[in-house]
Amino acid sequence: MGEAQAGDGLKEDQCIEADEQATRSPKPMMMAGTLRSNLLAAITSARRLKGTKVHKDTIDYWHRLAEYGRHNCRQPLGESVAELVAELESELALVKKLGAAR
Repeated sequence: MGEAQAGDGLKEDQCIEADEQATRSPKPMMMAGTLRSNLLAAITSARRLKGTKVHKDTIDYWHRLAEYGRHNCRQPLGESVAELVAELESELALVKKLGAAR
């Protein structure tokens, strides 16, 4: 028990790696829907907005959502979202902040 099972969509080493990267536990987030649906919506929005400037508050929310997802994958009953967190983080690397370099 406690180990990822084949087909879970969550790899134990991903949670361990995320655990090592996380320096603090995030505060619980208020969100409508599941963590998985919020991550999917953030990924979709980040892809749609790629190449345009995005408001800092939106980017901050996406970063908090990714952090919450990393924390959640370490919980015994957490949703398996490690792959979605990694996908969101890769999309965030391509998003421009509003007011950043022109």
